[in-house]
Amino acid sequence: MAEADRGTADWTGEEDALVEIRDLKKYYPVKGGILNRKVGDVKAVDGVDLRIREGETLGLVGESGCGKSTLGRSLLRLIEPTGGTVTFDGEDVTAASKSRMRELRREMQIVFQDAASSLNPRMRVGDIVAEPMEWLTDLDEAERRERTRTLIEEVGLSEEHLGRAPHTFSGGQQQRISIARALSVDPRFIVCDEPTSALDVSVQAKILNLLDDLQDEYDLTYLVINHDMSVVRHVCDRVAVMYLGKIVEVAPTERLFADPKHPYTKALLSAVPRASREAVDDRIVLGGSPPSPENPPSGCRFHTRCPAVIQPEDYEFDQAAWRAVMDLRQRLDEDELGLEAIRERVAAESGSTDGPDDVPDSAVRSAIRTELGLPERLGDPAAERTLREGLALAVEGEGERASELLGSAFATVCEEVEPPIETLADGRQCACHLYD
Repeated sequence: MAEADRGTADWTGEEDALVEIRDLKKYYPVKGGILNRKVGDVKAVDGVDLRIREGETLGLVGESGCGKSTLGRSLLRLIEPTGGTVTFDGEDVTAASKSRMRELRREMQIVFQDAASSLNPRMRVGDIVAEPMEWLTDLDEAERRERTRTLIEEVGLSEEHLGRAPHTFSGGQQQRISIARALSVDPRFIVCDEPTSALDVSVQAKILNLLDDLQDEYDLTYLVINHDMSVVRHVCDRVAVMYLGKIVEVAPTERLFADPKHPYTKALLSAVPRASREAVDDRIVLGGSPPSPENPPSGCRFHTRCPAVIQPEDYEFDQAAWRAVMDLRQRLDEDELGLEAIRERVAAESGSTDGPDDVPDSAVRSAIRTELGLPERLGDPAAERTLREGLALAVEGEGERASELLGSAFATVCEEVEPPIETLADGRQCACHLYD
């Protein structure tokens, strides 16, 4: 896409897409028991829909482990999807035969994150770049040799490098070799899987500029997988945000950075380093860690960490306190309140000779509130009464009853209904009940 339009152009998806992903899933079986039978699935990618327009660069971002790389490899069928479809220029890639898939490899390539491990240490650079042409094109040896020489110069190396082994090059040079190899069969679409994450900042810029120049020269379409938001802002036309196997927001790059809608997107962008005190004060710190993809939360998968989780209609109190109530519920549900440790800490801090079992229940309830960031009293009297009852049950060892009480009283639509990804008024897509 033209530099002037980068990151600002709208696309509703009504135009023809070069790559279209529908309900793509990739599950890994979990086995256990004496007979090593399947007992569950790790849902690395779980029902993803995406469209990539010809000539654009789509960024895919999210925390480590959210399924970004798995999505990239699944759509190329480097690993077989569990379900869903991928179409390339109107053709169903997921239904392609082995022989047809080999032909499609000419059109769809990948640049891996770790260039060093993706380059065969027993081969010379010239052979590495030429190998895909030998398998996937009709070029004769002389033509392959000439194209190899041209490509190695296009990526900023020289002909004299063709006879060297990959381990003799720096990380940035190895990535240039990987890019030349991907270009060797003249593809239309390239998945760039964290192409700069292992490189120094100065080298990153050179590789990003190289990819940009090559896109213009070869009319390429990119899917750029990255966790570095500054990289994504520099090279991408649109950005898709992924959380725990799901796409939660898709928007033109500059619009996403200027006005993120999904709470998870806001948290990601708030973590981007900025040279101002206001930026530090505005940073959104997410509690806990992402849930396991083997057992993802019901409803919106982000609700267990979301600072904007929706309150029940029956109550109205401070949002930070409501998040703390949800954290208490989560600890009770997972039997991770840690009552014994809390009693021991309260006993130690009191300076009394009494043991943990002698600590008053009221002191334990107060410690729980302090630990979770719950105020001494909720602003809503009815909510406060319910919370006190739940805390009393928990401290008395009735954690299951406390969980049921608080779960019934403080239920939220965010945990009950999975939000569909919908198009908002400004044209972006977002999966969040805040915009129902």
